Amino acid sequence: EETHGRFLQPNSDGDFIVAVCMQPSEALVTTLLAIWKAGGAYLPIDPSFPANRIHHILLEAKPTMVVRDDDIDAQRFQGTPTLSATELYAKSLQLSGSNLLSEEMLRGGNDHIAIVLYTSGSTGVPKGVRLPHENILNRLQWQWATFPYTSAETVGVFKTALTFVDSIAELWGPLMCGLAILVVPKAVTKDPQRLVTLLEKYKIRR
Repeated sequence: EETHGRFLQPNSDGDFIVAVCMQPSEALVTTLLAIWKAGGAYLPIDPSFPANRIHHILLEAKPTMVVRDDDIDAQRFQGTPTLSATELYAKSLQLSGSNLLSEEMLRGGNDHIAIVLYTSGSTGVPKGVRLPHENILNRLQWQWATFPYTSAETVGVFKTALTFVDSIAELWGPLMCGLAILVVPKAVTKDPQRLVTLLEKYKIRR
C-alpha cells in the first residue's frame, strides 16, 4: 500500500512524474505502461548520463520517484526515492488483489502530460519538454493513416534510446496497433551486423 500511495502522490508543482533509469528490456516497457496506467508521466534518464546531468533533471522536474535497474546505485539519484525493477515487481504482486480501478483512470484528460523529455543541452542547459497524451496520439494517428501496417507486419522494433523523441513512435506506434515489439539491447544496436541479422530474423522492415 505504501508503494502505491507514493506512486500516486504529485510533486510540489502538482505533477505526477516518475523518472525511469533502465536499459532496454521487457521490464522497461511494462514499467512505462504501469506509469501511464497509474495516471503518471514517465521521465527517461539514460543510465549513461553523468551525475551533473541527472542532478539537473531531478532538481528541475521533481519526479515522485525513480524506477531503476537492479544494478544501478540508488545514490546516483541524490535523495529522490527509488525502486528497483525487482522491488517494483514484488510490490505489484502484493497489490494485485486490491481493487485499484478508481486510481487507474487517466488524470486530467487528454491534455495531461504523458512524457517529459530533456533536450541534449548541446546549446546550453538541458530543457524539459512536456508532451501531453493528445499530442502523442495525434502523431501516432497520422503515422497509422499515412504508413499503415500491413497484415504481414506482426512485430515492431524498439531500438532508439528512450531519451530521444523518436522512441515514442517507435515503441508506441506498433504496440498500440496490436503488434508485438522486439526490444533490442544497446549492445546489438551498436553493432550494425548483429542488428541487421536480428531484423531479418523477425522479418522487420521498419
